[in-house]
Parts: sequence; C-alpha cells; structure tokens
Amino acid sequence: MRHDQFNNNKATNSSLYSSRNKQPSNFVGKGKNIVAVQSSVDEKNNLAKQKKKKNKAQELAKTITTFATMVSATIACVVGVDAILPSQPTISAEYFETWTSENEISYSLFVEDFDENDDVFVVLYNDFTNRSQKLESPEASGTFENLQTNMLYTIELKQGDSVVVSKKLRTEPMKDYYESDEPNGSYGG
Repeated sequence: MRHDQFNNNKATNSSLYSSRNKQPSNFVGKGKNIVAVQSSVDEKNNLAKQKKKKNKAQELAKTITTFATMVSATIACVVGVDAILPSQPTISAEYFETWTSENEISYSLFVEDFDENDDVFVVLYNDFTNRSQKLESPEASGTFENLQTNMLYTIELKQGDSVVVSKKLRTEPMKDYYESDEPNGSYGG
C-alpha cells in the first residue's frame, strides 16, 4: 500500500469554502419591526410631569418611613429603659430564713407593706432549673423539693422583676447511710 493513499492532502474548492448562511436573501425574521418615532412636545411634557409626580411620591414615602422609624425607635428606647431599669420594690422583708437538706430548700418569711394585687414570688434557680411560688399573704413558708444534692442554688424574694432579697445556698451532700453516729462504730441494735 502506498503512503499517499491514506493522506489525501490535496485542497479542493469545495473543501475550503462552505456557506454557513442557509437563509434565503429575502428572509424576514419573526421579530417585530419597531421604528422609533420622535416624541411630540406634549408627550415630553406629560412624561416630565409624571416623572415629577413619581419623584414627589417617592420622597413622601421616604419621609413617612423615616418619621415612622424615628417614632418606633423613640418608643423602643422608652420601653427599653423600663426593661433595663425595673421599678423599685414597694415591699421589704422583715425576715427571710432558709434551710437546706440533701434535696430540698425551705424558707420562711414575713413581708412588710404586702399588697395582694402585687406579683410577689419566691424564686429558686440555677443553670439547670427555675422554680417559683407566688405569695398569697405577707407571712409565708414553703419548700422546693426534688433538688440535686450538693448543688448551688439562688433563692430570691421578688416583687415583679425587682429583687427584694437574694441568697445563695447549697444543698447538703449525700450522706452515707452506712456510717454510724456512734463513737465506737457500732450500728446499734
């Protein structure tokens, strides 16, 4: 077999040029023929008036939005100040005694200037629990049960959001019930 049978490197006119335009010369595309016409003076004046009205409406909307934002910010500041600075309590605790055990914290208290319409609570909390008991009278006692042993808690007397008295308490560590209180180590019997 000869080498030039496989490599036909002769250029012919048909291999050099092939027309890519397949449309006839009088072809009109499917789009619309749009001819821009010069606007009349009245149309230009109307467009200018519409543009001014639109600009005025946008400016009015911006002014109203700015005013509403300022009013709401002022209200938020006033409300925020009340939230940050709670009202001062009108009650006081004559005494507020507490006791702890392994899994309970008890309290006894007497509140001066107590009003039944006030929201007065004894609250016990830490990172794991938050409990409260509402006071119905100026003298009260109660117990928070099912607490963790050897755990730090805060107990507070509160009027609304205001703290009247606050104490930090730790429940007792778990006792080993097999230890004897007898000096010689006997368990009695």
